[in-house]
This record gives sequence, structure tokens and C-alpha cells, in this order.
Amino acid sequence: MKAGVVLMKENEKQASPFWDHIRMKELVMENGYAEVRIDLFPNLLQRRGHVHGGVIATLIDASIGT
Repeated sequence: MKAGVVLMKENEKQASPFWDHIRMKELVMENGYAEVRIDLFPNLLQRRGHVHGGVIATLIDASIGT
């Protein structure tokens, strides 16, 4: 594991209730680098079975931070 890598504990609450709602996990956050993960479930899919664009936008938004 690289120095400066921060991992969330499995049962640790996220900073955002929305992240909890979509079950997004912050795996790594460090200066200039981030890894987030969403394990897909049916409510995150659009009616044709593809991942909803909002889910993809949320992953991008979360990974680039502020």
C-alpha cells in the first residue's frame, strides 16, 4: 500500500447520506488521487438495464472532489 493512502472502514458512515443511499464507497483519497466504488443494484439501472447516467456522474464527481 502506498504511503498516504486512506481507506474507509467497512462500517464507517460516509460524509454524504446520498453516498450511503447508493452504497458508494470511498476506497482511497489522497492528494491528487481517489478511488470510489459502487456495487450496482437494480435501483441504479435505467429501464433498459444500463447504468443510469446519474450514477456515472456521481462517481466522477466524487472522485475529482472539490
